[in-house]
Amino acid sequence: MKTSNPDAIHDLRVAVKKLRSYYKFYSAVLETVPSALFSETEKLFSTLGKQRNVEICLELLSKLKYMEKLAALQRHFNIFLNETELRSRIALTEYNLAALNKLTDKMEKTISIQPEQLIKNKAEYIFESTLHEVRHELHRFDENFHLIRKKLKDVFYWSKMLPGNFYFSDDETKILDNALENLGSGHDCEIMKKQARQYRGNFVIKGSHEFMTLKEFEKLLKENKQKKLDDAHELIKELLKEHKKTDEKIMNR
Repeated sequence: MKTSNPDAIHDLRVAVKKLRSYYKFYSAVLETVPSALFSETEKLFSTLGKQRNVEICLELLSKLKYMEKLAALQRHFNIFLNETELRSRIALTEYNLAALNKLTDKMEKTISIQPEQLIKNKAEYIFESTLHEVRHELHRFDENFHLIRKKLKDVFYWSKMLPGNFYFSDDETKILDNALENLGSGHDCEIMKKQARQYRGNFVIKGSHEFMTLKEFEKLLKENKQKKLDDAHELIKELLKEHKKTDEKIMNR
């Protein structure tokens, strides 16, 4: 919260993702209604996301070597980045930790009096249910990959929170981590593709050199996205197959 550079924004958003995931787990275990005490943190996450999306676009322009080819698009993003950075700084200044601290205290007090076996049983059920939902979505993977990503990200964070090998072996956790990395890269390509298409439609003369370069860039993004999604799909199938060996219930629900 002390700086708004790209690394800090990314780390802060990851921290909030973890908080959100842990709170979801807590709510499911104790079967509680989501609290309004987390709403301000969600609002901060949303604001920071706008800055992060612009940073992702600039990173992809550089990584795919289109900075010079699409110099006007780069300038467009830099202007937008200045605006989103300002909004982020304001949001960080106005953010009050009091509600989150109050929620944290409530969670700690409530969870500490729960029987350990009850938590373990509920945790196992939550893992099973989430993986079952993921398996159900695999037949529409390209359409629902971001939803799958969010579910698997929750599972990944939960597995890190619980004792080692509570639900996944070390090898399974590595497969999950690699799948999430590919899903994240695929999502980044989708964000960039949407932004490039919107920019082309609003600011670029149809048939111009810049227009054709943008079309070429969008095609490359589409190909990269599909490659990442294909790799993620295979890894997720491998994860479910590997996990079947140790937990038949997942695949037979």
